[in-house]
Amino acid sequence: MNEKIKIYRSSKYALLPQKGSSHAVGWDIRADLSSLALEEYNNGVRNVSFDEFLIDFSIIIKPHEIRVIPTGLHVELEPDMEMDIKSRSGLFSREGLLAIGTIDPDYRGEIGIMVINLGKKDIQIRHGERIAQAVIRKVYNNDSLFVEVYDFSNLKETDRGKNGFGSTGKK
Repeated sequence: MNEKIKIYRSSKYALLPQKGSSHAVGWDIRADLSSLALEEYNNGVRNVSFDEFLIDFSIIIKPHEIRVIPTGLHVELEPDMEMDIKSRSGLFSREGLLAIGTIDPDYRGEIGIMVINLGKKDIQIRHGERIAQAVIRKVYNNDSLFVEVYDFSNLKETDRGKNGFGSTGKK
């Protein structure tokens, strides 16, 4: 069964999420820098239209800088869904741009992509550039799938126990 997700674009410049391939799990999310560009456009003398100005508009994320990138998108998820925001593998492996976040099913505000530049160089983000991917998942979050959390003094022992990062090996 194909589930449908409602997406509202609060900006005429926002682009709907798209999959990079038919088997991609994540939906590519693009930067909508129109609100930032409009401020700059209005503060200067321009001999081009705003649409022309926006085509070349970009922002810079300096090393170790944290920013929230606007998308112009709002989403309506079912109560048993969440949207997991993840880095695009190429942006992260080549430039060090880490994107992360969770969109809860009751959130209706604009989706902002939290990013940090973990690289050593400035990263330029252009309007309309794919900056993250969104994975939509079912979660235990409604009455029929409700999960309760309890406070216990001990947990059942397992073979792995407290062994954490890297404890299961590389193979």
